[in-house]
Amino acid sequence: MIKIIPFFLCIIGFLISCRTDNESFTTIKSPASPLISGLQSYWTISQVEENFLAELKFDVIEDSKLPIGDKRPPYNFYIISIPDFAHLDQLGELNLTFFNNRLMSTTFFPNNINNYILELNKSNYNFNLNTLNGNSGSQSKMIPPFTEVNFALDYQKKYYVRWSDTRLNDEHQKWISRYAQLQMPNQLIPNPVNV
Repeated sequence: MIKIIPFFLCIIGFLISCRTDNESFTTIKSPASPLISGLQSYWTISQVEENFLAELKFDVIEDSKLPIGDKRPPYNFYIISIPDFAHLDQLGELNLTFFNNRLMSTTFFPNNINNYILELNKSNYNFNLNTLNGNSGSQSKMIPPFTEVNFALDYQKKYYVRWSDTRLNDEHQKWISRYAQLQMPNQLIPNPVNV
Protein backbone atom coordinates (compact mmCIF):
# COMPACT_ATOMS: atom_id res chain seq x y z
CA MET A 1 0.00 0.00 0.00
CA ILE A 2 2.81 2.42 0.87
CA LYS A 3 4.46 1.80 -2.55
CA ILE A 4 1.21 2.69 -4.34
CA ILE A 5 0.90 6.17 -2.73
CA PRO A 6 4.04 7.64 -4.43
CA PHE A 7 2.85 6.19 -7.76
CA PHE A 8 -0.52 7.93 -7.47
CA LEU A 9 1.15 11.16 -6.31
CA CYS A 10 3.32 11.08 -9.45
CA ILE A 11 0.27 10.54 -11.66
CA ILE A 12 -1.62 13.39 -9.97
CA GLY A 13 1.42 15.68 -10.33
CA PHE A 14 1.73 14.77 -14.00
CA LEU A 15 -1.97 15.45 -14.65
CA ILE A 16 -1.80 18.81 -12.90
CA SER A 17 1.27 19.83 -14.92
CA CYS A 18 -0.46 18.80 -18.17
CA ARG A 19 -3.66 20.73 -17.50
CA THR A 20 -4.92 22.73 -20.42
CA ASP A 21 -5.14 26.48 -20.24
CA ASN A 22 -8.70 27.60 -20.89
CA GLU A 23 -7.79 31.25 -21.46
CA SER A 24 -8.84 32.19 -24.99
CA PHE A 25 -6.81 35.42 -25.36
CA THR A 26 -9.71 36.81 -27.41
CA THR A 27 -12.26 37.82 -24.76
CA ILE A 28 -13.73 41.31 -24.91
CA LYS A 29 -13.79 42.61 -21.35
CA SER A 30 -16.01 45.35 -20.03
CA PRO A 31 -15.75 48.20 -19.38
CA ALA A 32 -13.50 49.52 -22.11
CA SER A 33 -10.85 51.99 -20.99
CA PRO A 34 -10.11 55.37 -22.63
CA LEU A 35 -7.09 55.74 -24.88
CA ILE A 36 -6.03 58.74 -27.02
CA SER A 37 -8.54 60.98 -28.85
CA GLY A 38 -11.72 59.13 -27.91
CA LEU A 39 -10.46 55.66 -28.82
CA GLN A 40 -11.44 52.85 -26.44
CA SER A 41 -9.58 49.69 -25.55
CA TYR A 42 -11.05 46.45 -26.90
CA TRP A 43 -12.33 48.13 -30.08
CA THR A 44 -11.85 45.81 -33.04
CA ILE A 45 -9.91 46.79 -36.14
CA SER A 46 -13.17 47.30 -38.04
CA GLN A 47 -14.59 49.52 -35.25
CA VAL A 48 -11.45 51.67 -35.37
CA GLU A 49 -11.61 51.85 -39.16
CA GLU A 50 -15.27 52.92 -39.08
CA ASN A 51 -15.13 55.31 -36.12
CA PHE A 52 -11.62 56.76 -36.30
CA LEU A 53 -9.65 56.05 -39.48
CA ALA A 54 -12.31 56.91 -42.06
CA GLU A 55 -10.65 60.16 -43.20
CA LEU A 56 -7.05 59.48 -42.14
CA LYS A 57 -4.08 58.24 -44.14
CA PHE A 58 -2.50 55.25 -42.44
CA ASP A 59 -0.14 52.33 -43.01
CA VAL A 60 -0.12 48.83 -41.56
CA ILE A 61 3.39 48.43 -40.14
CA GLU A 62 2.95 44.98 -38.57
CA ASP A 63 0.55 42.10 -39.17
CA SER A 64 1.87 39.01 -37.37
CA LYS A 65 -0.08 35.78 -37.10
CA LEU A 66 0.67 32.22 -36.06
CA PRO A 67 1.10 29.70 -38.87
CA ILE A 68 -1.95 27.75 -40.01
CA GLY A 69 -2.36 24.63 -37.87
CA ASP A 70 -0.53 26.05 -34.85
CA LYS A 71 -2.10 24.56 -31.72
CA ARG A 72 -1.29 27.46 -29.41
CA PRO A 73 -3.99 29.99 -28.49
CA PRO A 74 -4.44 32.74 -31.10
CA TYR A 75 -1.75 35.37 -31.47
CA ASN A 76 -2.47 38.15 -33.94
CA PHE A 77 -0.44 41.34 -33.53
CA TYR A 78 -1.42 44.26 -35.75
CA ILE A 79 -0.04 47.80 -35.74
CA ILE A 80 -1.41 50.75 -37.71
CA SER A 81 0.66 53.92 -38.12
CA ILE A 82 -0.88 57.33 -38.81
CA PRO A 83 2.06 59.53 -39.86
CA ASP A 84 0.51 63.03 -39.71
CA PHE A 85 -1.74 62.86 -36.67
CA ALA A 86 -2.60 65.91 -34.55
CA HIS A 87 -3.23 65.57 -30.82
CA LEU A 88 -3.69 68.66 -28.66
CA ASP A 89 -2.80 70.73 -31.76
CA GLN A 90 0.60 68.99 -31.94
CA LEU A 91 1.63 66.94 -34.98
CA GLY A 92 3.26 63.55 -34.74
CA GLU A 93 2.93 59.87 -35.54
CA LEU A 94 0.24 57.75 -33.89
CA ASN A 95 0.53 53.96 -33.67
CA LEU A 96 -2.48 51.80 -32.82
CA THR A 97 -1.62 48.32 -31.52
CA PHE A 98 -4.08 45.43 -31.59
CA PHE A 99 -3.70 42.07 -29.85
CA ASN A 100 -6.07 39.45 -31.26
CA ASN A 101 -8.26 42.09 -32.91
CA ARG A 102 -8.63 44.18 -29.74
CA LEU A 103 -7.16 47.66 -29.44
CA MET A 104 -4.51 47.32 -26.73
CA SER A 105 -2.61 50.62 -26.92
CA THR A 106 -2.14 53.93 -28.70
CA THR A 107 1.33 55.45 -28.91
CA PHE A 108 1.92 59.06 -29.93
CA PHE A 109 5.36 60.26 -31.09
CA PRO A 110 5.07 64.07 -31.12
CA ASN A 111 7.24 66.10 -33.50
CA ASN A 112 7.85 68.74 -30.81
CA ILE A 113 8.05 67.06 -27.42
CA ASN A 114 8.41 70.30 -25.44
CA ASN A 115 5.17 71.83 -26.76
CA TYR A 116 3.33 68.52 -26.53
CA ILE A 117 4.21 67.90 -22.87
CA LEU A 118 3.16 71.48 -22.04
CA GLU A 119 -0.24 70.84 -23.67
CA LEU A 120 -0.62 67.39 -22.11
CA ASN A 121 0.21 68.72 -18.64
CA LYS A 122 -2.70 71.17 -18.90
CA SER A 123 -4.84 68.04 -18.41
CA ASN A 124 -3.05 67.15 -15.13
CA TYR A 125 -0.66 64.53 -16.47
CA ASN A 126 2.29 66.22 -14.70
CA PHE A 127 4.99 64.64 -16.86
CA ASN A 128 8.47 66.10 -16.47
CA LEU A 129 10.59 66.23 -19.61
CA ASN A 130 13.77 67.00 -17.65
CA THR A 131 13.73 63.67 -15.80
CA LEU A 132 13.73 61.73 -19.09
CA ASN A 133 16.47 63.63 -20.93
CA GLY A 134 19.21 61.09 -21.51
CA ASN A 135 17.72 58.62 -19.01
CA SER A 136 16.06 55.32 -19.79
CA GLY A 137 13.24 55.59 -17.26
CA SER A 138 9.61 56.37 -17.81
CA GLN A 139 6.83 58.23 -16.08
CA SER A 140 3.30 56.93 -15.79
CA LYS A 141 -0.18 57.92 -14.73
CA MET A 142 -3.26 55.74 -14.23
CA ILE A 143 -6.63 56.75 -15.65
CA PRO A 144 -9.68 54.77 -14.46
CA PRO A 145 -10.77 52.20 -15.08
CA PHE A 146 -7.71 50.44 -16.63
CA THR A 147 -5.61 52.90 -18.63
CA GLU A 148 -1.93 53.39 -17.94
CA VAL A 149 -0.31 56.39 -19.65
CA ASN A 150 3.47 56.17 -20.06
CA PHE A 151 5.86 58.92 -21.09
CA ALA A 152 9.23 57.55 -22.16
CA LEU A 153 11.99 57.25 -24.74
CA ASP A 154 11.99 54.33 -27.17
CA TYR A 155 15.06 52.38 -28.28
CA GLN A 156 15.75 55.02 -30.96
CA LYS A 157 15.67 57.79 -28.32
CA LYS A 158 12.34 59.09 -29.64
CA TYR A 159 9.91 60.48 -27.06
CA TYR A 160 6.46 58.96 -26.92
CA VAL A 161 3.32 58.88 -24.82
CA ARG A 162 1.44 55.57 -24.73
CA TRP A 163 -2.11 54.94 -23.50
CA SER A 164 -2.65 51.22 -22.85
CA ASP A 165 -5.20 48.97 -21.20
CA THR A 166 -3.44 47.17 -18.35
CA ARG A 167 -5.66 44.08 -18.75
CA LEU A 168 -4.67 43.61 -22.38
CA ASN A 169 -1.02 44.34 -21.61
CA ASP A 170 -1.07 41.67 -18.89
CA GLU A 171 -2.79 39.20 -21.20
CA HIS A 172 -0.27 39.86 -23.97
CA GLN A 173 2.64 39.34 -21.56
CA LYS A 174 1.00 36.15 -20.29
CA TRP A 175 0.74 34.79 -23.85
CA ILE A 176 4.40 35.64 -24.52
CA SER A 177 5.63 34.02 -21.29
CA ARG A 178 3.57 30.84 -21.76
CA TYR A 179 3.68 30.24 -25.51
CA ALA A 180 6.34 32.29 -27.31
CA GLN A 181 9.09 29.70 -26.85
CA LEU A 182 6.89 26.74 -27.82
CA GLN A 183 7.12 25.39 -31.33
CA MET A 184 4.80 23.20 -33.30
CA PRO A 185 5.78 19.53 -33.41
CA ASN A 186 7.33 18.56 -36.76
CA GLN A 187 7.91 22.23 -37.59
CA LEU A 188 11.36 22.75 -39.06
CA ILE A 189 13.49 25.45 -37.52
CA PRO A 190 15.47 27.25 -40.23
CA ASN A 191 19.22 26.90 -39.96
CA PRO A 192 20.60 30.47 -39.81
CA VAL A 193 23.67 29.40 -41.80
CA ASN A 194 21.52 28.19 -44.71
CA VAL A 195 18.99 31.04 -44.70
